[in-house]
Amino acid sequence: MPTIEPGPGRAWFPGSSNRSGSLSGRDSARRAAINDVLGGRADEPFLDWSGLRHETIEHRLRLRVSNASWHRFLPISPQLLPVEQGHPTTRFRPITVHPLGEVCTRSSTCATGPKAETSTTVPDMDNPLRIVIVGPGRAGTSVGLAAHRAGHDIVGVLGRSNVIPTAAMLEAPALEWDISLPPCDLIIVAVRDDAITEVAALLAPVASNAKASVHLSGLTSIDALDPLRQAGLEIGGFHPLQSMPNPRDGAAALDGASVGITAAPPLQGVLERLAISIGAHPFELVDAQRPLYHAAAAAAANYVLTTLGMAERLFAAAGVPFAAARPLVIQIVDNAFDLGPLVSLTGPIARGDVGTVAAHLAAVEAVDADLASDFRAFGRATARWASADEAVREVLG
Repeated sequence: MPTIEPGPGRAWFPGSSNRSGSLSGRDSARRAAINDVLGGRADEPFLDWSGLRHETIEHRLRLRVSNASWHRFLPISPQLLPVEQGHPTTRFRPITVHPLGEVCTRSSTCATGPKAETSTTVPDMDNPLRIVIVGPGRAGTSVGLAAHRAGHDIVGVLGRSNVIPTAAMLEAPALEWDISLPPCDLIIVAVRDDAITEVAALLAPVASNAKASVHLSGLTSIDALDPLRQAGLEIGGFHPLQSMPNPRDGAAALDGASVGITAAPPLQGVLERLAISIGAHPFELVDAQRPLYHAAAAAAANYVLTTLGMAERLFAAAGVPFAAARPLVIQIVDNAFDLGPLVSLTGPIARGDVGTVAAHLAAVEAVDADLASDFRAFGRATARWASADEAVREVLG
């Protein structure tokens, strides 16, 4: 998914094959659409948001994409671009990049290619959401801070600890458990999974001024919020598929992240609007599939780190800095999302190189027997997934 990635008013727009800012002939249709958003000719100097003259418009409009090619986009939601000098959140127009790469705006028409399969309206920030954060931990504060920066009103923070500093950060009042919540559109319950129902039951008697509530869990059913549903609120789930190590880094990481939405209309539309407003990309998450979805997320995040931890130990034993592997890892991950994981698999197991696989096992065994056991297990899983030759499987045991 593309996202705007400005520095202090700087951006770069990738042409089809170079980074000079010049567009190739096949990008001419996109040039017109971009010029329509930003104004002026694409080859003339441009006064950036910080008031300094820098590069041309084409240099300045950087759409950061997971797939560097303009011609292989998946259908995406509208993006937001600044249309006047000032802070990037001042005024926006929608821009949509369709699967074949053409750019459309509300005031221009795509020249070629199919329409995107999904279309989401840009949030109307003239009517920001009024939000109460319950549970000001890393996730709750990250989402609250991102929403606050997007222009939504955090009208209260409620919790058992860390309430005062979080409320100050979000410019919101600290609330009490036994006092009615202020009028709000959304209560975000950001507590551990096994406490969601307990907290929902505590909130139900004081939530008469609220319209809806969501939790941030990726695993737990939205039925955990049933006490609030019984109190007349709509309920749903809003799960950021992103790591949020602390509130400030977590809020920044939500820009460009995906968010799983579980809710019936009209709350579904409200949550999609919230996700888009913080720069995230909403997708529908079926409630019954949450455990499987969460397992997939754990595999994508935790198991990758386990593998990298193993690699770090082996590199250290070989006297090679772990950082040397960074370009390799980044390229492999890019390949996995661009081409598919199985197609991207290379190495001795994929090519059936029995001798190399055996040499790897012997080298790791010489370093640490427990590590060798884990290494062998990863090798077996890889061989099974890749349908490797029988000879390779025999070596792996």
